[in-house]
Amino acid sequence: MTRKKRKRKIYLVYDFLTEGGGLERLMAMHGRALQKQGYEVKLIYGCVDPKLAREDMFSKLKIEDFSSVKGSELKKILMNLLGFNKLKKYSDADCFISYSFPSNFLLRKFKCKKIMYMNHYPNFLYLPLKSRIKWITTPKRALAFILGILFGNVLKKMDKKLVDELDLVFINGKFTKRNVEKIYDFKKWIINYSPATKDFKKLNKRKVKYVLSKYNIRERFVLNSGRIIPDKRVDWLIKSFAIVSKKDPAELIICGQGKRKEIIRLKKLIKKIGLEKKVKILGFIPKEDLIALYNLAKVFAFTAPKEDLGCVPIEAMASGTPCVVWGDGAGPSETVTNGVSGFHAKPYNLNDFAKKILLLLKGNFKKKNEKKIIESVEKFTEKVQAKEFVKEVNKIMEDD
Repeated sequence: MTRKKRKRKIYLVYDFLTEGGGLERLMAMHGRALQKQGYEVKLIYGCVDPKLAREDMFSKLKIEDFSSVKGSELKKILMNLLGFNKLKKYSDADCFISYSFPSNFLLRKFKCKKIMYMNHYPNFLYLPLKSRIKWITTPKRALAFILGILFGNVLKKMDKKLVDELDLVFINGKFTKRNVEKIYDFKKWIINYSPATKDFKKLNKRKVKYVLSKYNIRERFVLNSGRIIPDKRVDWLIKSFAIVSKKDPAELIICGQGKRKEIIRLKKLIKKIGLEKKVKILGFIPKEDLIALYNLAKVFAFTAPKEDLGCVPIEAMASGTPCVVWGDGAGPSETVTNGVSGFHAKPYNLNDFAKKILLLLKGNFKKKNEKKIIESVEKFTEKVQAKEFVKEVNKIMEDD
């Protein structure tokens, strides 16, 4: 009697599952793709928010918390790094895929295949000091900053050694590749983009117009979405939109999860410059409403500087909406084709950013270019990127 072949086990590892951003969606996509390929997959984290683990994106995926202590997120992360964790239970892994330097550190003693997906280099080690200070927006980042200051040289050596020992490293674009090649000697970089999921697509406008009355939005609006945190510089967008509002009646709609402190700060700014009737911060909204807004927006505006990739402009373009981003050589200027799927504004020039928004609002750009906009991001779709990701993982798994 033929014995059934054992499924090979791949575990995806990250420090925490407490935010619902691009990395979390990426890990879910990787998990689904590997599971479909026939691997036994688990997503394991040093701290898990049970509510987030029940989100639709993690449907049919196994999620586990490997911390061995109870308490706050910060306590768990720190104790995990000190060795108080349950990672030994995953010694049956055929391969680990990590998504951070701390994850590489935690996996250093395992002898199986190891792959990394690097969204960016560890900011707490390699950003200039002034930028690192601005980067501190959460207790987690404050802890990382302190560790970087106290043990920076040692941690940099460790980071480079751990990366050098990996079997493969995925990176999320040419911008990231240029940055990491300045730091690491590693050569097996494979570009694999963080894609828009298949849910983001062009829909019948009549079927999604319900969202306008639901949130009391005019038909003519500019959209911004994503995490509402200081890094994304939504304040720049609001200031730039103040220029737009003098020449166009459009509204600005801002949606996404955010820290209360940052949202309060932005609302004060809106009031200060007199835009209370033209700018709405919706906060978190259901995915189906977000997709509807992507479809209906005249323009998607994204002011995050030096963004590694930026999933939300891709989501907007997959829905047929043109984008305005900075032409700073970062990820969005790679994904948005200037003059085809939107415009690149002069880096950090708010007047030029406003000018580019007005160009898209005043003309018939979206209607004329909708097909080209959608076609321009086909290579960033989940179908294409998942296929490429699995192909490279299979090569490593077969190399025994």
